[in-house]
Amino acid sequence: MSQTPVENEPVDEYQAGWDATMRLVHQGRSWSGHEKNCAFLNDRNGRFADVSSASGLNFDDDGRGVAVVDWDHDGDLDLWLRNRTAPRLRLMLNQTAGAATGSFVAFRLRGTAVNRDAIGARVELDLAGGRPALARSLYAGEGFRSQSSKWLHFGLAEGDVVERIRVRWPGGASETFPAVEAGQRYVLVQGTGEAETWARPERELGLVPGVSDLPESSRKGRVVVAHRIPALTLRYEDYLPGPPQVLEPSGEPTLVNLWASWCTPCVTELRELTDHAEELRKAGLRVVALTVEGVDDDDTTPRDAANLLEQIGYPFESGVATTELLDRLELYQETLYGRVPEFGVPLSLLLDRQGRVAMIYRGAVSKQQLLEDVRLLDASSDVLREASLPFAGRWYTPHPSVDTFLPIVAKMFVERDAEDAVRFLQLSAERQEARLTAESGAEDKAALADTHYSLATALADEQRLRDAVPHYVRTLQLSRDHLDAHIGLGVAMSTLGDLARAIPVLERALELSPDNARVLNNLGLAYHIRGDVPRAMQHYRRSIELDPDSEEVHYNLGQAFLMSGQAQSAKAEFLEALRIDPESLGALTDLAWILATHPDAGLRDAEEAIRLASRAAELTAHEDATILDTLAAAFAEAARFDLAVETARNALKRAQQDRDPELVRYVRLRLSLYEQSRPYREPRH
Repeated sequence: MSQTPVENEPVDEYQAGWDATMRLVHQGRSWSGHEKNCAFLNDRNGRFADVSSASGLNFDDDGRGVAVVDWDHDGDLDLWLRNRTAPRLRLMLNQTAGAATGSFVAFRLRGTAVNRDAIGARVELDLAGGRPALARSLYAGEGFRSQSSKWLHFGLAEGDVVERIRVRWPGGASETFPAVEAGQRYVLVQGTGEAETWARPERELGLVPGVSDLPESSRKGRVVVAHRIPALTLRYEDYLPGPPQVLEPSGEPTLVNLWASWCTPCVTELRELTDHAEELRKAGLRVVALTVEGVDDDDTTPRDAANLLEQIGYPFESGVATTELLDRLELYQETLYGRVPEFGVPLSLLLDRQGRVAMIYRGAVSKQQLLEDVRLLDASSDVLREASLPFAGRWYTPHPSVDTFLPIVAKMFVERDAEDAVRFLQLSAERQEARLTAESGAEDKAALADTHYSLATALADEQRLRDAVPHYVRTLQLSRDHLDAHIGLGVAMSTLGDLARAIPVLERALELSPDNARVLNNLGLAYHIRGDVPRAMQHYRRSIELDPDSEEVHYNLGQAFLMSGQAQSAKAEFLEALRIDPESLGALTDLAWILATHPDAGLRDAEEAIRLASRAAELTAHEDATILDTLAAAFAEAARFDLAVETARNALKRAQQDRDPELVRYVRLRLSLYEQSRPYREPRH
């Protein structure tokens, strides 16, 4: 069972669990299975019998909530059921045969000295003949996101007589009401001591059982995009090998048609476009057909698509869709839909004059529909909003601008499409800045700070640290105690070598969160880079106290020990890092280096060094020059000089390709030793 975080800092595992759950929901999966409603019958012997099936309540729905109410005022309780799946609501009328008119009594409370609805009150009924008293309390909310009727309904056995009513009002005051008749409803007003009879309204419900008539599922559909975000970066290829090209906005409406030569509806659609080419051109429509062949393991190739287009005399632009383009379209659709349909061709996009997605067509689209939609492109936002709905109704909320959605879309793109995410976030930040005034409230400033922080993070993830720094700074101008912005700015400055600015920023982060293992590690790393190893080690050790299972901090501490000449302690930390993550490249490589090259024979272990360095080389496909240099040193320590020479030469070649002159120089020096059948030894500190 996942645990809700109790700290302000999010728990990665908890968030990952929610992300995975929401992905399943958006794929149309059940939230947690078909959770049928359950009904249990008290057998009066201390046990309950499961009568779910016999009750008729165990529908194959994904049940969520239930509200209890005497909906038809016939003296027994009915149920409103709320489901996640259709039908979203069910009314279950209790029509128990033979229910006696006097088998209940119900009360509605009204507070005068307490809250008007008397939420929190408790009502007790004293029954004649020594029968056990009955009691019920009035709650605001019962069960999962449900609220039952505020009428307190008491079921009575045949012949039960109510002698007295006691009400304990919220706050503790008690009040007694006299006897009432069974089969009636009463209003109990605080302070009156009298039960007012409530009369059932004279009306007929006119309800008849209904059958849920769900529409048939179809792969075809037309979507009008009411809120057009800036143009997506759509790259496609020519039929001949070459770099991808971007589908740039052309200032005219553009139909992007995704198709395949093996798809019969696709070919039919392309033939219709070809037959009406002149009419489409007169309407100002540009058409670009992009085949999806070659993206998956199909039996056909892009060349087959090109040949088919030539056969039918296709007169418009064409090319080959890239995997990046298809992934980007899938991500974009996730911003539009709660559930994204499975990809299939034909699939077409109608782009407006600015290159923004305006319509999405699933299945073949007719020439007539295209011409109508081209005319709709320049309609007002209100008209587009109405056209975007597949059903009639009245809008409850005003029409928001695209600026409302742009930050949300951008953040959905961040993890899977940094290129467009950065562009969307930059535009969103510019628009929010333009709207910011001296009168802007804290909520507007917080939203702008959040956008700048998201943009800074996206840029940092793309290794564009210099571009990220101004956005971290702007975040802190708007939200001075933004912990993550302090950390991000400190790490960026530290990586860029500006330790004079990095360390104070990280020290401030530590003031904001003194027991934050992440802050301590990053601050230790900044001191480490500056050469203040004792202070770095102090922060690393404190970070490990708070988070003993951090591979990164154990590795950093091992590096600090190594820098200070404490190889034995460094070895222990690298081993701990490998216990946590057996594929830690840094720990594998540095520990192998100690075991292969340390001047003290007691620390060297040639075979273990070979094992560790070989694993690191496997993980990097033997393409990392530093790791190959370490593996060569391990072979030399084991007196396997032929392998040492061969591996060192590969390391030298890689270092030259990487244009790392310092590493080239050192590998050459070590290679000369191996060629003389001599191992390399690190100098003593």
